[in-house]
Amino acid sequence: MELFQIRPFDFLVKPIDFTKLVEDVLKVIIMSGIKIGYFEFVINKKKYKYSLNSILYFESKGRKIKIVTINESKEFYGKIRNISNELKEKNFYLIHNSYLINYNKVKEQRYENIKLINEEEIPISRNNRIIMKEVLMNHMKGSI
Repeated sequence: MELFQIRPFDFLVKPIDFTKLVEDVLKVIIMSGIKIGYFEFVINKKKYKYSLNSILYFESKGRKIKIVTINESKEFYGKIRNISNELKEKNFYLIHNSYLINYNKVKEQRYENIKLINEEEIPISRNNRIIMKEVLMNHMKGSI
């Protein structure tokens, strides 16, 4: 006997109204307790706030940090170690002294580098290659 565990939240009538779809998805997110994380920083007394899901990676360039998102990139003053500590529970990994990546945006992982969904390749330091291999294995186990 096959059983399905389903809890319908709402029903969408065809043709699907996009506004209703977005409203229902937001309600499900709120009710399920999923937290949409954000990263905030300041440039010239202006505060910026990006959804963690939109961030591809951070790159350290001396005292400046470059944040690269799906749509743009910005630079601000900071330390990549501080950002890594802030985001370590959010699927961000320091794969190199200069790069902190969002693992959810990795398209391909090789021994020496990773390829992100925007086709950029980022090197993995020698010290972090074994750790990143374990991360990949853990993600594969979680997706099965």
